[in-house]
Amino acid sequence: MPPRKSTSSMPPTDNEGPSSPTSAAAAVAQVTEQQAKSQSDGVSVEDLLLPRAVTQRLAKSVLPPDTAIQKDALLAIQKAATVFISYLSSQ
Repeated sequence: MPPRKSTSSMPPTDNEGPSSPTSAAAAVAQVTEQQAKSQSDGVSVEDLLLPRAVTQRLAKSVLPPDTAIQKDALLAIQKAATVFISYLSSQ
């Protein structure tokens, strides 16, 4: 079983049952590659987006009942809200 994300920086323990050292080494190598990639990429707006259901519910609450919201408009609202909240939290 691969380690959880919260403990992915820790090496796997031997109490997980019988496993070959090569598979454990491969798992550790894969985890460190993923960590290096995520650290070099930084954090993007997509990583911090608010939940789509919450954004949609808030947007529909201020519109007339029979109004439909396109996916692109909902995505724009999500990104704008995320940037706005990030700006407020940085001040």
